[in-house]
Amino acid sequence: MFNVAFTGAPVVWYAIMDREFEKGKFMKDLVDASLYKIGIKNTQFTVTVFWYWILKGVMEAYLIIVLFTSTQGLDPSNINGRMIDHWVAGMFCFGTVEFCANWTLLMMHSNYTGFGEIIIFVSAFSYFPLVALIA
Repeated sequence: MFNVAFTGAPVVWYAIMDREFEKGKFMKDLVDASLYKIGIKNTQFTVTVFWYWILKGVMEAYLIIVLFTSTQGLDPSNINGRMIDHWVAGMFCFGTVEFCANWTLLMMHSNYTGFGEIIIFVSAFSYFPLVALIA
């Protein structure tokens, strides 16, 4: 449920509303397939783009691991020196993954209208307050 609530809305918005071109341009230039040349010639998915996404995934995984392991230390608010439990660490880890997913969606947008960015912002930054209310 958390994954649907915190990363689902930005994905749906991106899939439906983010357009690089107006719909009429595709119908007007239907005879001229110049808009489809990038797909036919495979100019957008190259070896460089592939390794960029692999490196980006490795860096995000490293960020998540570093943030997750940093939560396993001593809790400064706990005066008796007890470690935090795995539920708190797991929620923090999931929140970091959710933030990385929303950041990637924000960087993939073609047009910025304001409404899509608000959805991503609310989705990314409402996780921790809602988890605090549930706990």
